[in-house]
Amino acid sequence: MARFKRYPLTEGALKELQGDIEKLFGSLPEISANVCEKLTKHAEEDFNLFVSAATPGRQAVISTETQFEKHGKYGNVGRLTATGKTEDTGFNILMAVEFGAGIIAASQHNPSFNMGMGTGTWPGQTHAFDPNGWLYPSDDLDDDGNPIPKRTYGTPATMPMHRTILDTKANLTRYAAEELYKWLNT
Repeated sequence: MARFKRYPLTEGALKELQGDIEKLFGSLPEISANVCEKLTKHAEEDFNLFVSAATPGRQAVISTETQFEKHGKYGNVGRLTATGKTEDTGFNILMAVEFGAGIIAASQHNPSFNMGMGTGTWPGQTHAFDPNGWLYPSDDLDDDGNPIPKRTYGTPATMPMHRTILDTKANLTRYAAEELYKWLNT
């Protein structure tokens, strides 16, 4: 099919237009599946990039999983799931990276506050507004082989998942246009 096609106002041309439109509608399930699959992969790449930028030099164990499913004739679902290593203390590193933790995050405007989340809002937190911070075991060992505790005052909110969602939405039309362009030129 040509990229641009002109249809004169004749009965034969209008039937050809109708046939081309029917072919397009017949291809929509494949086109929408391709768009959704590309967006899902894009979201995972974005998230991993945003997380690595948010945690330079830190040990954040965060894993991602993507799923792509057809949902009816035209619908598709792409899902990105991120999980952070939850320590025995119940502290979830992914929550700290996304929404910030401690006095550092509490002292700045955090967009997550607008969503009812952020520093001091999840259950079980104990140091959200503690000016003395808290100690955590590090990989550094003293002469006896015991972990040397390090002090932290928290982390700022970097919101990698939120940023991933915004970027994925921004790229939706680009991927849809690419897939329609490919279809038009086949």
